Amino acid sequence: MRDRALILIVDDNPDNMDLAEQILEDDYDTITAESGEDCLAIATEKLPDLILLDVQMPGIDGYETLGRLLKIDLVKHIPVIFLSARFRDQDRVIRGLESGALDYLTKPIEDDLLLTKVRVGLRIKKAEDEVREQSRSLQLSNQTLESFSYSASHDLRAPLRHICNYCEALEEDYKADLPEDAQFMLSRIRHSAASMGTLIQDLLDFSRSSQADLQLHRVDLSAIAQGIVDDFRDHDAEHDVTCHIEPNLIAPAADETMMRVVLRNLIDNAWKYSHKVEQPEICIGTDKQAADSCIYVRDNGVGFDMEYVDKLFKPFSRLHSEDEFEGNGIGLATVERIISNHGGKIWAESAINQGACFYFTTHEGVNYD
Repeated sequence: MRDRALILIVDDNPDNMDLAEQILEDDYDTITAESGEDCLAIATEKLPDLILLDVQMPGIDGYETLGRLLKIDLVKHIPVIFLSARFRDQDRVIRGLESGALDYLTKPIEDDLLLTKVRVGLRIKKAEDEVREQSRSLQLSNQTLESFSYSASHDLRAPLRHICNYCEALEEDYKADLPEDAQFMLSRIRHSAASMGTLIQDLLDFSRSSQADLQLHRVDLSAIAQGIVDDFRDHDAEHDVTCHIEPNLIAPAADETMMRVVLRNLIDNAWKYSHKVEQPEICIGTDKQAADSCIYVRDNGVGFDMEYVDKLFKPFSRLHSEDEFEGNGIGLATVERIISNHGGKIWAESAINQGACFYFTTHEGVNYD
């Protein structure tokens, strides 16, 4: 690690290089290059902390030199300050900044101004280096977590499947020989194993909800919702729910896989908490009267007390006991995280025994027309 920052000064005029070195020598180490070609070679070898780059040089000029620097992974993050002897007109400043330069100075250079620009440039580089390092560490952590999640889910699911399979075999082959209390215990074992399997899947969904790279496309939410409702009807035919799904509910820029998770969890909640209602009803549509056009999933189930609404989206927080309704408190936390990653928001309105309505947007200010 260097004791002092290293500045590369690139200029075809030796007098200009000498002047810049004299200004910087008390605070920084310096090296020089007389052309764009030399700059590329020296920068790649020495990895300076900042480059002062003359615009007008023989061979490749400063703009082209910067363009080539930005294509080299090893040096593309080194901040560059352009130096020019020409009048500082707006077009040249804009061109320099659009090329990727950090700043732009004209000659003759003022000592204090150059020192200030260099000092600021080095601070920016330090901050960006720290962010990149944190990003690399976070990426590595996420990869490790993803590998662990996959391994854990596989290792945990295998014994659960064995438990379920053995219980099923016992019930099929020896049910007639088993007393009622033994049959009851077997059914509870199977139920508990199934609940554990659901919890593992929900935890995986929650973990992946913040790690996934969103693939944003136009998503037909009506079609997804209809498929989910059809699936619930197949697996819970006894629960006769009237479902209204507004046609052409479109998220203009959303990840289809993640939106499927969102709708499945919200519809699952509506389906579950309307189980004790005589005429259960679920409505899925869009509220265009709100400040931001939003999608809603509404039911006429048991509802909840709005006093506890802040607990809804926290992992493992539940507003109803396990005896009343099954669940693990992961679903809505996963939904909130996915919606947040989309740049949207989610909120709920409810009253006890008057149903609940969950609203969400995928992007602030995006209409779903």
